[in-house]
Amino acid sequence: MEGHGLSAGRGTWAMVATGCAAAALSLGPGCAGDKAAPRARRVEAQVKAYPDVLRGTVGAETTMLGIQPVLVSGLGIMVGLNGTGGGEVPERIAAEIEQLMGRRGISKNSQALAGTRYAGMTPRQMLRDPSVAVVLVQAGIPPGLPNGATFDVYVRALNSSSTTSLEGGVLWTTELRLGPATGFGGAKSRLVGEARGPIFINPFVDPAQEKTVVSRRQGRILDGGRVTGSLELMLVLDDPSHARARSIASAINTRFPVGADDLNPAARGRDDRIILLSVPRRYQDDLEQFVNLVRYTQIDQMRPRYYAQGYVEALKSQIRFVQELSWTLQALGPAAIDALREMYDYPELGPRVAALRAGARLGDPRTAQPLTELANNGPTYLKPKIIELLTGLDAGPKIDLTLRGLLGDEDVDTRIAAYEALATRRERVELSHLVSLDRTMPGMPTSPEDMHRLALLAGSRFSGGSIQGVSRRFMGGKFLLDKVEAPSEPMVYITQQGKPRIVLFGESALERPLLASIWSDRLMLASEGPDDPVRLYYHDYRTGQTTRQEVDPRLDRFIEFLAHDPTPEDPRPGLGLAYSEVVGALYELGKAGAIDAKFVTEQDRLMARLARATQPIEARVRPETEALRDDRPLFEQYERFQIKPEEGEPTRRIRIIPLGPAQDKPDG
Repeated sequence: MEGHGLSAGRGTWAMVATGCAAAALSLGPGCAGDKAAPRARRVEAQVKAYPDVLRGTVGAETTMLGIQPVLVSGLGIMVGLNGTGGGEVPERIAAEIEQLMGRRGISKNSQALAGTRYAGMTPRQMLRDPSVAVVLVQAGIPPGLPNGATFDVYVRALNSSSTTSLEGGVLWTTELRLGPATGFGGAKSRLVGEARGPIFINPFVDPAQEKTVVSRRQGRILDGGRVTGSLELMLVLDDPSHARARSIASAINTRFPVGADDLNPAARGRDDRIILLSVPRRYQDDLEQFVNLVRYTQIDQMRPRYYAQGYVEALKSQIRFVQELSWTLQALGPAAIDALREMYDYPELGPRVAALRAGARLGDPRTAQPLTELANNGPTYLKPKIIELLTGLDAGPKIDLTLRGLLGDEDVDTRIAAYEALATRRERVELSHLVSLDRTMPGMPTSPEDMHRLALLAGSRFSGGSIQGVSRRFMGGKFLLDKVEAPSEPMVYITQQGKPRIVLFGESALERPLLASIWSDRLMLASEGPDDPVRLYYHDYRTGQTTRQEVDPRLDRFIEFLAHDPTPEDPRPGLGLAYSEVVGALYELGKAGAIDAKFVTEQDRLMARLARATQPIEARVRPETEALRDDRPLFEQYERFQIKPEEGEPTRRIRIIPLGPAQDKPDG
């Protein structure tokens, strides 16, 4: 790096000297000492305080901009509420929504509304209907996500005087733009994505209770956002140079060649200082990995084995840089594998794990044996990370068997990590099978769009009996229900991000004999003896209808009954509950002693991401005078729009509530 800076300096002086000589020939003595002539000013090259062992990498000579989440937002409408919406909306917001509806062809005579309760309504009448709510939609997304990538969004009702609950609502397609949402007449920023789908409301309260600790006027659309206008990442050279910018862009593109479904190369130089980055689609679900690989890519691509050996030697002697050195070895690609293999049995744990991490991510099957040993016998804190590395390895059935054994681990985090790994590996098997079938059909080439369709299909349903021991069913378009053949005590795991899932570990059933009442006696279960049927009573607060029904005591069948919507095509009985209501029912029944299993929920990170994304934007747009107050972003005009964690939000990665006898408060 220092040498590069000095050579750049000498090049600059050579150009100045050449220019001076030419000027002297044509203009006389001006360049040789004339006081009026401008004098060249030497600019010293910037040198980062970077470890010597990491010199020559992209991160040593550049700064990456745009890696923090950015706020995207929009105004939309949610339909399907049961009389808990409607009312007046501020005029600027109503006018904006009406304009958006008009662009989508929604009007009084719209065919899209034919056969619905909104047929014949004007847009303004729809907004006042009690089954409709006007909502603010927000998300914090990292730049670099390619088009088609999905994310969770946060939804909040705007007409607070009349909308009491968003339970059961479905968000119509809503545009998401950079920064805070604006009403009619406000400046429109760049369109980044869109959002739609059913809402997920905090499940641990009675859905019929409007006044609760947790507001029912807000919730999340899990995996409901989709990128339509990708934001590029940017590398800024510390010392501008066209030649160096070309070398850096070339090194990045060599490490990340253009895939069949990539629209642009990974790196494109804009000028002597800026390089634009496009995240390859294969990294859309792991942006952090792409960013780190770029940072630690060696600019000199001519000697990868030489650098690999040097980084491996540094692993042994510079322990404080093992994380960084692991990334540099991964960034070198398969050429680093031979040098890494000597470290797979290294006696010191830190360097050994760093080498195994690099080797596993490069696909070296020889990492399987030492990784399985660490997964079985290593420190508990390390097991989830080791399991994550095993997930992507193609090294035969031994990995699946190791992961299945970890389903019985005492540590809950390890059990969940093992399930996630097995489910991912099963999805991969299903996708491979579907792709092979698709390619055998004439006239059916597997395009990127086809692959996306097949991936969705592969992840939506698979039967049991496989070596992974995971089966999956799609519950009426609402959530996924997974069953895991686990050797340990039964457990119920609930996801609150991404694709909504309820996961059952082991064989779980309703306890019998049984007498349980939840939700102020609106849902009751009873069974007199261990072999007697389970009778259910349910009063629907929305419709006023009452259901009395015998239900299957097996927990997966009971969950299916709770979620199923009877239709003419599928008239089986069911309560038609939303995902959050099903989760809430399981939670309350567990506290009442109706289910003997642990209850585990995934920590929700969306609120923290939103808070980080919102803070800098608020600072830039805050009005300076009272006269500008009406032009503030919507979430500043209305105090209720401020993004704050709800009271009762979990603060740890895992929240564990043992289901069984009722307790005063949950553990953990």
